[in-house]
Amino acid sequence: MTGMTVRPARAEDRAAVDALHEREWGGPYVVAHDTRHDLRTLPTLVAADGAGAVVGALAYRADADGLEVVSVVAATPGGGVGTALLAAAAEVARAGGRHRLWLVTTNDNLRALRFYQRCGLRLVRVDRGAVDRARRLKPSIPMVGEGGIGLHDELVLELLLAAGERVPDARAEHGADRAPWISLTTDYGLADGFVAACHGVIARLAPQARIVDVTHLVPPADVRRGAAVLAQAVPHLPEGVHVAVVDPGVGTARRGVALATPRGLLVGPDNGLLVDAAEALGGVSAAVELTDPDWLAPEVSRTFHGRDVFAPVAARLALGAPLARFGPAVDPGSLVRLPTPVLRREADGFAAEVLTVDHFGNVQLAAPGELLTPLPARVRVGPGAGSAPGREAVHGRTFGDAPPGGLVVHADSAGRVAVAVNGGRAVDLLAVAPGDLLRVAAG
Repeated sequence: MTGMTVRPARAEDRAAVDALHEREWGGPYVVAHDTRHDLRTLPTLVAADGAGAVVGALAYRADADGLEVVSVVAATPGGGVGTALLAAAAEVARAGGRHRLWLVTTNDNLRALRFYQRCGLRLVRVDRGAVDRARRLKPSIPMVGEGGIGLHDELVLELLLAAGERVPDARAEHGADRAPWISLTTDYGLADGFVAACHGVIARLAPQARIVDVTHLVPPADVRRGAAVLAQAVPHLPEGVHVAVVDPGVGTARRGVALATPRGLLVGPDNGLLVDAAEALGGVSAAVELTDPDWLAPEVSRTFHGRDVFAPVAARLALGAPLARFGPAVDPGSLVRLPTPVLRREADGFAAEVLTVDHFGNVQLAAPGELLTPLPARVRVGPGAGSAPGREAVHGRTFGDAPPGGLVVHADSAGRVAVAVNGGRAVDLLAVAPGDLLRVAAG
């Protein structure tokens, strides 16, 4: 085709690309190797004719060493569009340091088999019954394919790419090295396979994503602790999608939501877990309820939304899917918020609720660190109610400012007032728990 160019898809190409997919696949979804792909979320190359009209599209996904062509469609077969798109995809793969371009077709598609082999791909595997399994994910797949051939199996073809010289600008142009960040914060623990299942869902849908495990040791169902950990961690993480699951109401009427902020996205249950983190990232600019089943697992468990709702949504958001596609807009003012913790200023100090207790037994209070500024070098820490004088403590800057075994009150790394013991556990010495009230006053 004279004057044809291949380039990354742009926003204005969406309608033309969707029309090609509708004609070829009956919509934006294709199923291959037991995976349901939403073509709208995948990186895409388009072929444009001399007038700029889109005449072909190739959607792909990259893994550790290869690039999978998930869909390649030409408006008019035989004009060189498919060949040009495959050549461009091979360049994207080479530029990303990947040594293999591969794809899946079906046993009835003799035309595609001829074309791919002419382009240099070799048949490497037959997955018997793969199309039969795929019908569970996409029931519209016919029983009989081209030429009256029964449609049952998938054929995997690959092209091994020479290590040769890389194309210097291809990675930036095509986004082949795009590595979005996803963080996970849960109460799933480490003894079971829950965390691995969430990792696996993300890896299958967004293999280029990098995952930060904030913690999976939030005490079970402790939403306040999870919210505190998340809010204090996200300002220090790369901008990306932050998934949090501490969800005692899973399977009930509580909403699953995704929140947009100026510095990233948050995904999880609407139970107060996310809002403090959103505010730490600049506030909620938009929110949606996760109701569109096309973006979730094909079968959603009533008790494991981390795997079946939040992980697939996070993966697709990381790939650039628009927030509005996941469900109806939510008024940010309607999001569930945790009760405001108690903070009471007094003439000689303040009383504040215990917000959280960390792994070392340090007690963090719901009070900003600057409240310590006017206090003297020696203070007393005790129950927030009653007349008990409390324990003597050092007003310091770090643990070593107190003698071994002694209490120190300081501003912690999150900028909040904390009580610690030099070489010990303040939570045990003070016999407190989250929600209790502590008073810090001049000694």
